[in-house]
Amino acid sequence: MSRVRSLLGGLLVAAVSLVGSVLAIEAGGRLAYCLLVEKRLSLQPREPASLFVRDPRLLYRQRPGFDRITGRSRQVRVRVNSLGLRGPERELGRAPGVVRVLALGDSQTWGFDVEEDEAYPQALERLLDAATGAGSPGFEVINAAVPGYSSYHGLVWLQENLGRFRPDAVTVSFNFNDRLLAEEMTSDFSLIRATPERYAAAWRWNLLRRSFVLREGQALMAKWRMRRLPPAAARYRERERELVKEWQRLEPVVTPGERLDHLRGIAALCRTHGVPLILVALPEHPWLAAPLDSATARLRADDPQGATRALAGYFALADSSLLWTYSDYDVLANAIALRARPGAETSWPHRRAPANVVLATAGEYNRITETVATEASLPIVDATAALSAHPEVFFDECHFDGRGHAQVAELLAPVVLEVTGAAGPASVRTR
Repeated sequence: MSRVRSLLGGLLVAAVSLVGSVLAIEAGGRLAYCLLVEKRLSLQPREPASLFVRDPRLLYRQRPGFDRITGRSRQVRVRVNSLGLRGPERELGRAPGVVRVLALGDSQTWGFDVEEDEAYPQALERLLDAATGAGSPGFEVINAAVPGYSSYHGLVWLQENLGRFRPDAVTVSFNFNDRLLAEEMTSDFSLIRATPERYAAAWRWNLLRRSFVLREGQALMAKWRMRRLPPAAARYRERERELVKEWQRLEPVVTPGERLDHLRGIAALCRTHGVPLILVALPEHPWLAAPLDSATARLRADDPQGATRALAGYFALADSSLLWTYSDYDVLANAIALRARPGAETSWPHRRAPANVVLATAGEYNRITETVATEASLPIVDATAALSAHPEVFFDECHFDGRGHAQVAELLAPVVLEVTGAAGPASVRTR
């Protein structure tokens, strides 16, 4: 009897130890995930981590004093002044007579992989100075854009800084980041880029509700299944099916309704401060946008066969060097194809997890910009036609080189001159 009791006692101790170990691993794993993975993924993963610091309302902002040669397709100098903005040092108070313009936006405005003087805010400043002549105090165009920012960030940034900078005009351009995917409240931190509330919800979910042991176990099983699959294309299709399932339960970082509210808020804020606002609409690469625009429209018209045919041009870009960085369009295109033909095999090997996947085309979100411009009687500079006519200026799905930035500046210059009342004797060439 004593031996049985001893055996049972040993088994009980072993069971308690096992359960305690699992619970310790679970608790430690959840905390480590939130502290380590969140820190690595929450800021822009494509940028050097040291470019950004945390911000309680914006989630992150640029680090003052950052100065480094960096880039993805091209190495460029990125420097951040003491105001936390890209470019040379600026005084918070403007010089007498100088016309100040704030250019808000995301990486398209910021100048991703172009030198700071090539980005359209600086190109715009040169055009404006040339247009007003040597005798005028001149213009100061401040690049207030930040990579990864959405229209939410633009509204919050203006709420905090419009009164500080006291500009004579503001230009606003947000699009691509509004359309990025983000899970409702259960996302990995890499997909949470919209609001601190969503960010806090991700913390609560991963710390209190999401099992670390179960997640890691499922990941190991998935890797084991992948090893049993044939190489190359079969593995891509298997992983792609998983991503498409995940895609179907995601939503944009900024929904169309939220975007409308954000832009209306920006317009109201500028109106309250008496500052002219210019809305700017920028496109994505035309070779990528056209098939998706067409496929989406045909799918909405209940024409799945037409949607599938419309994607043929997109899939023909399989060897294009333009598509080596993102899974944006391939996962979206395959999702459209799967919805059009349930059960069909997908044919595009994606390259990344869906942290940079878009749910809508630039045209759809630019139409929201047009709505706000009409409602508030605001000028809008739409660079879609000018840039789409020159696909060679794009070096990925949405970013353009110095030639593209020069085109945007040329379109903006006469509008800025008009709203600021600073038109001079020289002319500005427009397209």
